[in-house]
Amino acid sequence: MTTETKPIKNLRRKGGAWYYDHGGNPRRYEPLGSDKAKALVRYHEIRNREPVKAGTVDAMVRDCIDYMERERKRAKPGSKMSRADGTIRMYELYRRYLGGVFGAMKPEHVTQGDVLTYLYDCPRMTFANEIGLLSMSYMYWMRTRGLVFNPCLGVKCDRDKSKRTRLITTGEIDAIVAKADERLAVAIELAYATGLRVGDLCRLRWQDLDGFETRKTGERLGYETTDGFDALLARARALQARVGSLYVLCDAAGRPFTRKVIAHRWHKARTLAGVPDVQFRDLRAAGATEKDRTEGHAAAQKFLGHRNAATTDRYLRGKRTTVVTPLTRKQG
Repeated sequence: MTTETKPIKNLRRKGGAWYYDHGGNPRRYEPLGSDKAKALVRYHEIRNREPVKAGTVDAMVRDCIDYMERERKRAKPGSKMSRADGTIRMYELYRRYLGGVFGAMKPEHVTQGDVLTYLYDCPRMTFANEIGLLSMSYMYWMRTRGLVFNPCLGVKCDRDKSKRTRLITTGEIDAIVAKADERLAVAIELAYATGLRVGDLCRLRWQDLDGFETRKTGERLGYETTDGFDALLARARALQARVGSLYVLCDAAGRPFTRKVIAHRWHKARTLAGVPDVQFRDLRAAGATEKDRTEGHAAAQKFLGHRNAATTDRYLRGKRTTVVTPLTRKQG
């Protein structure tokens, strides 16, 4: 006697992968992956998240985020859709903020005045990014659902945007390194030396030192051999004397460092060093600022792997001095 397994509502299998069937016309399938156990975890996350009323601003924003989540999984590094995990998590947070104001409204009922009021009254310094997500959501539904107007377009706000200006000094870095364990100390020195984002730093393998693509911009970076850099890599190698690893930064078991591991150790070390207001990402800005000071703006841009010089400007800290040649007045 055979026992038939009862089908799970909205769970579908196509080919070798699992999908969540959202229904609708046209039908929308959200990919859950090929591993059934992981697919079921994701399935229950979708089922248990708060319900969204169809046709509302909240439904529109969630629809846009789901689309970006699907597209980023098959996007090439550096492409417009290759957003990082952290970016998607931020969008989910912004969606909750937007939902508290616009959530239950119909998209066509939101006016430019409503958007402007949000920009000025929002208590967070991420107000522009939040409206940016709202605008992307409108554009997505204009393309897929037939909306004809995006109230975010043309709305300008002269409110100052958030910009981090903290420059971590050499003395502060030394103080944190003195309180750090050797694995974190190497991570700190490597972050400053390479200017890599923490995500790229965690996935940096030994074979990548000659050239690898950064996850966010897709730029291909490689590192020249110098005495100081070789000494730093030797320290990293020494930590892998007992357990080898494919990754430059790893734990005692050879597993690659993660953002959470670095964040936990960094928080502890900076607190012991008495500089609790600095962030690990400040090392990237500090390295770029030093490059700009010693080798010029073009070198700093190359160091950060930016395609746009204006993007590099946002990382540079402190006041820059423009050196000019004084005039000598000719005597009449």
